Parts: sequence; structure tokens; C-alpha cells
Amino acid sequence: FFTFEEHYALWTTPAAAAGQISYLPFGGRLIDHLVAARTIELHLPPDAVAPVRLDDEVADYRDRVSDHLPVAAVLRPILPLAP
Repeated sequence: FFTFEEHYALWTTPAAAAGQISYLPFGGRLIDHLVAARTIELHLPPDAVAPVRLDDEVADYRDRVSDHLPVAAVLRPILPLAP
């Protein structure tokens, strides 16, 4: 993906730069990423991309569910204009 950046978009870069986390051990790091082809991004750009902090909602999340948090994207479809 990094070799062909012109073809792929790493949607989680802003979340990682902001210090958000998806991996709970070791103080947390964002290691679960969302990648999209740039051609898809033209038609479905993300409005928001962020880890879902289920560990704040589910008791003992790390022990009972996972040491990873899900990462979600809210997509905004770009519809073609009518002729």
C-alpha cells in the first residue's frame, strides 16, 4: 500500500496522528487500519473514521471480547448527477 500510494488511501492516518487507539495492550496504539482504493474513495469518501471505544461500554472488554477495538468509517456516497 505504501509503495502504490497513488492507488490506495489509508483512512486511519488522521486517527493515528490524533493518538487514537485500536490495540489495547502496552498503553494502546492504532494498528488496525482501514485502506481503500482511491477509485472507491472518489465515490464513497469517509466523513469520519475512528476506533469504536467499546472498552468504555463493555465491562472487562479486553478479557471477555478482544484486545483490539473495531475501527469504523462513516461513508458519504457521491451520486452521479442526473443527465
